[in-house]
Amino acid sequence: MKVIETPIQTRFSDIDMFRHVNNVRQTEYLDLGKMDYYRRVVGLDSLAASPTLVIVSTRHDFVDQLRYEDRVVVRTWVDRVGTKSITLRQQIVALRPNTGAADVAVASVASGASNAEGDGNSKGSGLREVVCTEGEAVLAVFDLTSQQSLEVPAEWRDRIMKK
Repeated sequence: MKVIETPIQTRFSDIDMFRHVNNVRQTEYLDLGKMDYYRRVVGLDSLAASPTLVIVSTRHDFVDQLRYEDRVVVRTWVDRVGTKSITLRQQIVALRPNTGAADVAVASVASGASNAEGDGNSKGSGLREVVCTEGEAVLAVFDLTSQQSLEVPAEWRDRIMKK
């Protein structure tokens, strides 16, 4: 399944007094990644269309500091397509300058393993990738008119499963 990378512009207001990106802002970054995935893979240009996707569950693990000076990308991919729901997995990745021989090895392995589509690829850029936040979201297909869940449309399923 396709991995989408969404570049994130860190704003001054995203930073707390410790020069870290606030956890609430990181949740917003993950939402931007979801919206980019909906548009680029599922084909939903508007969540006001019906059927649409609604979030029914989210979970985030903050595994490293996301800093003011980091270049940031959000990676989003589908982990599972159920009958009426889609489970997304996400990562917030900091792209940081290499600082030594060990970092060069980490960067070449990390960027070589990525099959992501987007502008955040660090391959050949002298940057290493650090996963700072990992998340999961379960999304239900929802009909706005009837206010009921629906099965995942075959067209969406085909787009998601396409490499």
